[in-house]
Amino acid sequence: MWVRRTSAQTPLVRLHADAGCRLRKTLRQNAKTDFCAPLTSFDWNDTDPTLVVTSSIDTTCTVWNVERGQANTQLIAHDKEVYDVAWASGSANIFASVGADGSVRMFDLRSLEHSTIIYETPTPTTGAAAVGQPTSIPILRLAYNRCDPNYLATFHMHSKDVAILDIRIPGLPVTELKGHEANVNALAWAPHSSIHLCTAGRWRAMFHAYFIRLAWQVFTLFGP
Repeated sequence: MWVRRTSAQTPLVRLHADAGCRLRKTLRQNAKTDFCAPLTSFDWNDTDPTLVVTSSIDTTCTVWNVERGQANTQLIAHDKEVYDVAWASGSANIFASVGADGSVRMFDLRSLEHSTIIYETPTPTTGAAAVGQPTSIPILRLAYNRCDPNYLATFHMHSKDVAILDIRIPGLPVTELKGHEANVNALAWAPHSSIHLCTAGRWRAMFHAYFIRLAWQVFTLFGP
């Protein structure tokens, strides 16, 4: 069982065994200090169970080897805080992250010299946010489709909608799911289907289930 610690004065991640929750590992980026930037999210790789990726407010993502108890690599993933990170389904190399800079970025451990920007939130053109330095809307969460890694879902801060992205068509959502009357707080793909997604929102603890015609959407986007 994984326990994420919230204090900035504690190590990063702790790994416990099931029986009696015995502490197995403590993963710490810098063993010489008790301070580390707070983590915001993490994901355990379903293809290579020795790998875990974490995200942090210090703009970085870190890939850990839980068997060795060491970090394989740490990279500056975004220009601002990283809010969420997830492995691509069926891959031990590819993961994506979102953050306060308003972008969805995809990384490949085999080639970390660059990342692919899948999507960026539009810069506000009106209102207080548009005054002075342009600022993108932060993106809070993402989830890879668990049956088809070409698709992922995400939403940004103060949004009632969920964007469905196709990594083969970067830049624009394939479709947007509208149904909440207040901010979206969480989302998850079905483990058994590539076309079912559930979301949870703030308004009256609303919970929505969507049936998504992904193939139809891609066909419509490109035309016959």
